Amino acid sequence: MVRGDTVNTLKDIRITEIKSVSEIYSEKGRRFCMHNRESFGLSFCRGGQITYTQNGKKYISDKDNAIILPKGKSYSLKGDKTGIFPIVNFDCIGFSTDTFLILPLYNRELVIKDFEHIMELYGIAGKELKCISLLYDILYRLSADSSAMSPHLSRAVAYIENHFSQSELSNSELAEIAGISEVYLRRLFQKQFGVSPKQYILDMRIKKAEQFLTTNMRINDIAEKCGYASVYHFSRSFRQYTGASPTEYRNAHTLL
Repeated sequence: MVRGDTVNTLKDIRITEIKSVSEIYSEKGRRFCMHNRESFGLSFCRGGQITYTQNGKKYISDKDNAIILPKGKSYSLKGDKTGIFPIVNFDCIGFSTDTFLILPLYNRELVIKDFEHIMELYGIAGKELKCISLLYDILYRLSADSSAMSPHLSRAVAYIENHFSQSELSNSELAEIAGISEVYLRRLFQKQFGVSPKQYILDMRIKKAEQFLTTNMRINDIAEKCGYASVYHFSRSFRQYTGASPTEYRNAHTLL
């Protein structure tokens, strides 16, 4: 199985369009040949296994790995185990690859949750940016997973992903979840992300808030959803981070 340097490869990607979103039922023994693929594809699986072959090299898509399918390339595939394979086909700039990219899938449930959200919104007028934002979330998560994240750090990050709305999310709680000391927790975050656990949580909350502000969710509800005890603290934190109030940000992105 071949892996790529996913972090460096994906860091400059700019998604221009989501072409299609679907789930493929692939039976064991299924065979298919693709010639000159029309767009990039991001695929993973709910169960089962597919082996792709390109220029004699084999690439495996299973429950532990997502895969990016290269645009403009030809390949064949074989269904090793019956299963369902979600796929997002997209166009982009700032990214190119002649081969498949295999991405470790540590936070599978979160990736599937984002994919299902894209499925719900795709094709609805005015939701194109939201779908692209969710695809960025998936790629970011997969990029982070590919950068040799330790099991301890992976547990902490997954916990943050699921509990960022919890206002009193502390280092001691994260350290206990990760099974390490608070000192080692801070060291791992600094080494992996260049920030403290506290700053990582803040970054995630603001990023999630930006996504929620592109929807019709009330700002009071967004503040609560993102772990803020009051709208005042949320607005102040959001302005410090982005340079705009939540209302200003919403108005600007509504115009876009």
